[in-house]
Amino acid sequence: MKKITIVFASFLILLFISPINIYAGDIKTEKTKKASLSGQVIDQKTGENLAGVLVQIDGTDIKTYTDFEGKFSFDNVDPGSYSVSIDMISYVKDEVKNIQIGSGESKSLNIQILPY
Repeated sequence: MKKITIVFASFLILLFISPINIYAGDIKTEKTKKASLSGQVIDQKTGENLAGVLVQIDGTDIKTYTDFEGKFSFDNVDPGSYSVSIDMISYVKDEVKNIQIGSGESKSLNIQILPY
């Protein structure tokens, strides 16, 4: 009888604790869903894609360079408001301000920069 009581008590504990943990886990993942930011940088005068442009999310250490098609991508970005700096030799440094990225959102930018 003692074994049956222990098994039954264990079952009841698991029955009541498991839904709480699963529910709390769902809330946590919903709040911390990462976002992504991508785009393309082109020459404003010629329309050419620009490779090797430094693209950086201001106020962070997150940066990358554009590929041969002028494209860049940031994955696993926390939701929030950001500014992005664009810098390349022989071009005017530019900044895109107030980019709002929501939880789980994918945002795409098309950026044109001017040569000196």
